[in-house]
Amino acid sequence: MHEHQHRIYVQTDRLFAVLMLCQWIAGIGAACWISPRTWIGTSSAIHIHVWAAILLGGALNLFPAFLALTQPGTVLTRHVIAAGQVLTSALLIHLTGGRIETHFHVFGSLAFLAAYRDWRVLVTATALVALDHFFRGVFWSQSVFGVLTASSWRWVEHAGWVIFEDIVLIRSCWQSQQEMREIAAQRATLEKEIEERSKVEEQLRNQAQKVAQGATRLTSATQEITTSLTQVMAAVTETAAAVTQTTATVEEVKQTAYVASQKARNVSAGVQQTAEVSQAGAKAVADVRTEMAHVQQQMQAIAESVGHLNEKSQAIQAIMDTVKDLAERSNLLAINAAIEAAKAGEQGKGFAVVAQEVRHLATQSKQATAQVRTLLTDIQQAAHSAVLVTKQGTQAVDVGLHEALKAGESIHLLSTQAQEAAQTMTQIDASSQQQLVGMDQAAQAMLNIKTSSQQNAVGLSQIEGTARNLRELGQSLAALVGLSTQDLRALRS
Repeated sequence: MHEHQHRIYVQTDRLFAVLMLCQWIAGIGAACWISPRTWIGTSSAIHIHVWAAILLGGALNLFPAFLALTQPGTVLTRHVIAAGQVLTSALLIHLTGGRIETHFHVFGSLAFLAAYRDWRVLVTATALVALDHFFRGVFWSQSVFGVLTASSWRWVEHAGWVIFEDIVLIRSCWQSQQEMREIAAQRATLEKEIEERSKVEEQLRNQAQKVAQGATRLTSATQEITTSLTQVMAAVTETAAAVTQTTATVEEVKQTAYVASQKARNVSAGVQQTAEVSQAGAKAVADVRTEMAHVQQQMQAIAESVGHLNEKSQAIQAIMDTVKDLAERSNLLAINAAIEAAKAGEQGKGFAVVAQEVRHLATQSKQATAQVRTLLTDIQQAAHSAVLVTKQGTQAVDVGLHEALKAGESIHLLSTQAQEAAQTMTQIDASSQQQLVGMDQAAQAMLNIKTSSQQNAVGLSQIEGTARNLRELGQSLAALVGLSTQDLRALRS
């Protein structure tokens, strides 16, 4: 209220500053128009009223106008303006020779002074008007009433009309102040409400901004979520396709592992048979080695026997040489005996027969010796051949024994490797069985992954729809927040 009242004071002061300048000029004009010059005989001069309008009017109007411009709104300025205004009215009444019409300037001045809405200004103006009318009515009635003589109570009449107007104006000022107080109270309440509403609007604006930011973040987040979900769905689709391919591959690997297991089982059986055959071959080679050793011993025995036979043949040949020698000697003796028997005649016939028989025996012995020698030669050659054959057989037996030994070692090594291969194939068979079990589990896991991927794809589709709805909700919320912000701004303006 005080600020509003002060603003009224300042505005009214400036109004009176303009009004007083206009009044001063108007007073000079009235003085120049009504009585510009005064005459004394044939000489004339500027009328005293003109100088009064210029000098006194300037003093009464310029000083209050100066205060109104330099110190607007102060109490002193208001009362100086009130005094200057009613004294200007008195000056104008004097310049017009106390015309009753000019007295209305007083009432107009009071009406203008009521614009201050301060009854004390009216009291100051009324007091000055009453004093002016009293003193000029007593001492210079023509100046104020336009007559040379006037009733000493006439000023009371004028003062009464002024007081009557003051009553109306003061009541108006009082009502105006009451209304101003009420308006000020209402305005204070309204300003408080406006301030509170501004705070609420500020809070709402902040909340709206936060909500808008949240809606924007929600829209961005849902957009990112939608993009991520699209990528995830594509990845899930690719995963499902990859799982399908992997399932087919696992099934193929399973079949391959099954075939490999069957082949490993067959190979294991073959390797087992090979190991058994290798063991049998090793046993046969051992038997061959034993037989070859026995044959070697027999060949050595045969060689020794042939050697002894050769020695015996040589001994027999020596004996046959002796027998041949004896036969030859016996033949010579028989020949000598026959010669002697021939010489003896009849006495020697029996001796000749004996000699003949001895000679015949010697010849047979010689022939038999020759035959025996031939046989011994054949026997020696056969023995020599047998010795050579025996040596060759012994060497062949040695070679065969060595080869049998090498074959035994090879077969033993082959048997060991076959047994190791059999164990390895057994392990491979067991691993193949485990691989089959693992492939079954992998196939089941791939089937579960495929089912989960399909379920995830369905769930991601639902989540993508929800994210799309959230994005639309965020956009709608942002639009509503924008409209609410515009409504708040419009309401505030």
